[in-house]
Amino acid sequence: MGVDIKSFDPDLIVVGGGMGGIATTMRARRLGARVALIEPEALGGT
Repeated sequence: MGVDIKSFDPDLIVVGGGMGGIATTMRARRLGARVALIEPEALGGT
């Protein structure tokens, strides 16, 4: 996506890319928030 991490100032940081984290990220983005999603593994959860 090409974001300069040094200048990125998110409104919300979501830890975990499971179903809840993805839903939270998508909802916040629809509301106009800048969101950082942190997940060390594959997205989607179990």
